[in-house]
Amino acid sequence: MNGSDLLCEGVRALLRSAAGCVPAVGLGVVRRDGSAHLEVEYVDAYGATAYRAGGDAVAAAFRPGQTEHRRVEASELEAHAAGLVESRLLLTGLPDHVRTQPRVQCVVTLPTGAAEPSVLFVALAAADALTASQIDALESLAACVPDYTRPLAAAYDEVDLLRRLEAVEQLLPAFFHAHDAAGIYDRLSEIQNDVLRFDFAALGILSDDLERVDVYARTVSDAPFPESGPMPFPRVQTDAWLYRIVDDLTAHPAERDHPVVDAGGRTSIRVAVRLDDRILAALNFTSRDAAPYTAVDLAVTRRIAEYAALGADAFIATFDWGQPQRDIMRSLELFAERVVPHFADGRRLLVRRVREVALAGEENEHVAGTFTREFVHGVGNGVYYPVPQHLQKCFAYLGYQTGDLPLTEAAAAETVALPIYPELTDAQQDYVVGTIASFFKDRS
Repeated sequence: MNGSDLLCEGVRALLRSAAGCVPAVGLGVVRRDGSAHLEVEYVDAYGATAYRAGGDAVAAAFRPGQTEHRRVEASELEAHAAGLVESRLLLTGLPDHVRTQPRVQCVVTLPTGAAEPSVLFVALAAADALTASQIDALESLAACVPDYTRPLAAAYDEVDLLRRLEAVEQLLPAFFHAHDAAGIYDRLSEIQNDVLRFDFAALGILSDDLERVDVYARTVSDAPFPESGPMPFPRVQTDAWLYRIVDDLTAHPAERDHPVVDAGGRTSIRVAVRLDDRILAALNFTSRDAAPYTAVDLAVTRRIAEYAALGADAFIATFDWGQPQRDIMRSLELFAERVVPHFADGRRLLVRRVREVALAGEENEHVAGTFTREFVHGVGNGVYYPVPQHLQKCFAYLGYQTGDLPLTEAAAAETVALPIYPELTDAQQDYVVGTIASFFKDRS
């Protein structure tokens, strides 16, 4: 277990202490990791997060080596808003409606006095100058940082860690036998709770440009698998990201309305799946248990991520990235040849996200319901978005009403998703298209 693992508990404890003497909304530690890299641990209402990046990625104001406290004004942060630490402090990339915590007005940095130089920084919600007693209190907290990077004090914690890591080792062969991301997700879902407590697991596969993520999760039974979407964080953060721990999802400004919270999720632990300093994916384990995840839990989760990275690298290295496109094109050609001729006037074929085919009709609003009730010949289908996004609870703050976006509402009422994805064999593609063609032929 390294200092980064141990500090996941330290920064949370230090923030609670700091909030008792100054208007602190966040607290972090920057420490050296070898001669060329720095690690940043930071906690606020959005979770305890860690990053590892080259020294040049961290602004001079936050680098270890200073000998006295200093103040960083909000204007300095905004002038370098694309920086690693600054973007985390300013919540860059998050929409305005989830930025509910007070804005950072200034940051105070202090040397920790550790044998290996490090810096404590405290984000404040007020621009007022600190009193001498407040500075003394923060200096006392800075002096405590080394205590949170020492090895586990309790023997039972060390034994528990070793037992759980040994159990994780048994997972390695299973990861090597995974042939795709869905296979890795299935292996993760089989992890026992005595190794890592969780009720929901998710695997997010990142795009090469780190702008999008395909999330494999089964929190909601009829949700897309995987579900694709944009990354909410800037690349400078994603590229350096190590982990994020959220102690209370019900209080998280950006996630308290997510389906996993509605399903009872209370705490979560997320770690990067990395290989050779390259981030491939993210693991997310969520528990209904309200007890926060610990440093031992983090060490176990990061070991799982290391093994998942080896499995992912194995199938990525041998994967024919052109074959999925060829498979999808074959399915589309079959749809065009055998299904489209049966469409009534005004009907159209919509290709969505290269993972599903949706059939919609201007005059046949009952089609989606008919498919769901009657189209049961071994062909999966679903209505993923029966409520259009502008009418969903999480977007209620926008003030939209039924009728404001009629085309969107019509699409939601008329659309059904059908399987078209690379893993289907030619025979399965033929069966899916043939069954759908028969469905429309009988109704034409």
